[in-house]
Amino acid sequence: MLWVIGCFCLSIALSYFLYFQGPFKSALWQRRLLFFLRFATFFILTFFLLKPYINQFVNYREKPIILVGVDNSSSILANTDSIYYQTEFLKNINDLKSEFQDDFQIELYGFGEKVERNPIIDFKDRKTNISDYINEISDIYSNRNVVANIIASDGIYNSGSNPMYINYSFNAPLYTLCLGDTSTKKDLELTSVSYNEIAYLGNFFPISTKILSKFSKGELIEISIYQGDTLLIKKEKLINSNDEINAFDFQLTAKSVGINNYRIEVKVINGEQNTLNNTKNIFIDILDSKQKILLLSDVSHPDIAAISKSIQSNENYDLIVQNTSDFDGDYSPYSLLIAFQLSITDSNIPTFYFLGNSSQEISLEWFSYLPSKSNLNEINSTFNSFSLFSLNKKWKSWLEELPPLYSPSAQYNFNSEHYHLFTQKILGITTQKPIITFSKQGEYRQAICAVEGLWKWRLYEFLETSDHKLFDELINKSIQFLSVVEDKRPFRLRHEKIIYENESLIIEADLYDSNYEIISGAEVSLLILDEDENEYNFLFDNNDISYMLELNDLIVGNYSYVAKVLHNGKELFSNGKFSVLPLELEKISSQANFQILNNLSNKYDGKSFNFSQFQNLKNELSLIESQSLTYTNETNNDLINSKWIFIILFVFLSLEWFLRKRITII
Repeated sequence: MLWVIGCFCLSIALSYFLYFQGPFKSALWQRRLLFFLRFATFFILTFFLLKPYINQFVNYREKPIILVGVDNSSSILANTDSIYYQTEFLKNINDLKSEFQDDFQIELYGFGEKVERNPIIDFKDRKTNISDYINEISDIYSNRNVVANIIASDGIYNSGSNPMYINYSFNAPLYTLCLGDTSTKKDLELTSVSYNEIAYLGNFFPISTKILSKFSKGELIEISIYQGDTLLIKKEKLINSNDEINAFDFQLTAKSVGINNYRIEVKVINGEQNTLNNTKNIFIDILDSKQKILLLSDVSHPDIAAISKSIQSNENYDLIVQNTSDFDGDYSPYSLLIAFQLSITDSNIPTFYFLGNSSQEISLEWFSYLPSKSNLNEINSTFNSFSLFSLNKKWKSWLEELPPLYSPSAQYNFNSEHYHLFTQKILGITTQKPIITFSKQGEYRQAICAVEGLWKWRLYEFLETSDHKLFDELINKSIQFLSVVEDKRPFRLRHEKIIYENESLIIEADLYDSNYEIISGAEVSLLILDEDENEYNFLFDNNDISYMLELNDLIVGNYSYVAKVLHNGKELFSNGKFSVLPLELEKISSQANFQILNNLSNKYDGKSFNFSQFQNLKNELSLIESQSLTYTNETNNDLINSKWIFIILFVFLSLEWFLRKRITII
């Protein structure tokens, strides 16, 4: 209040000085009028510097709300009453809205693949998520005047959580309208197919299936697996009861690199109506990961046999053992060189050096070895803190049991970062002399094994456990780490190789210069070919870090692509493939599940009605008392936002200017 009085006094003082103490001369009534206009202007301007506001209370009246959720999935039409749902049922829904809209606010939702308000009900969604719908309306209407919830569904949910355990945040009853057909018919249903999404060329891979048979006693199950039109394998089994599950396991051979489509089919039996759940397509990405490994040596040694057998136990490795006199000098076909007591430094591929009594001096960027005399020392092994890969936890205690190894007398010098897996224990004293040590320095990974006698470890393990699991793990994981090739391509793409038809495919591209730094601003194009050789061209968006392209509404099938970018006058290419799988959840089962709908209504104080009892549902809703709620909303509005303030200021200033001009003083 004091600030307002201050504004008032300041405005009087300034206006009085201007028109009664200044040089301005005119009639007294004119000066009084001009004084008032200038005072009003000053007062309004200074008053609004205080940011005045007014409180407003607005009352809102909300009708009681009835929420109607309709299952918009394709399983609704998978029965003999499909015409009814496409015509009469939709008319009943519209009639319900018309009949109750005067007293209630009717909100219609559809749910299936997604939840939509005021949807087009066409029963074409390819999955059903009831829990998603309940969560959605709970988030939007939990504090609103909801008096009834209605869910019209066949009770089949194949996505999301069990609706019985979803948080229902209303005091309103939940009514369910049961759609679909619950009658049990003769049916063979391919309920599950289990498989690995990745297999390796030349290897066997498993496929496990389960078939549910209903009212099919005495019938013969015939299940087949096809690749394209080629039958790969077929199995048969007689059904012994009306309701049973039969499992079938298959072993197939990965014959071609890339994404391979396999079709599992269950032959239709006489009288079976729902045949949509008899077939499933699976996609398996077959990789050509078989790596060629070269083992070179000038000596015969039992360690070579032990190492070779461990490598050969892994089907993804192709081991070539050669004497240096037989080797042609070409290392390019190989992913890894095992130099057994050889000092090879020019292979330009990852190398695993096995040092021993016949080894000569070796000088590498990260390590040097200088033998001092030709004799071997007996040593034991100690496990080190190691982070490059993990071994079985048994190794720490296993090292205490294993027989001793033999290390040549030599000087070991490490010139840069390295990682000890095992180190030598000499006469009970732990040292930092290496047994097995790795390096990631330089362009290619390298390792040394500075002992002989590994064959004794492999033999001892077999005598104790009747297998070679630990020793084979040691050799194979070491080789796996060394043979990993980092992707140094200047242009490459990243994306999911398999998606479903309702999903978007995000493709990201990276472009690097010779220093392996990211390049932005280039134009990256993509040419996609479908199975019919139709071409589709796209351009990537550039986000200053990478390049991105989002593809939507892809139809089911296999696709190949070629991405292209121009950099430093040179065109770079990246090729690849991806597949779009059909979303077939609604085909798995067409038998309605009214039990879950009844349980939902009972749990939340409602009632369950058959679709033929639509009028009974209306009668139940008509018993609900229509009581509107009034909400009061308080708002603070700044007076300075009012247009009339500026109009008054404009009028006062214009009038003052006009009067002063008439008096010939501006």
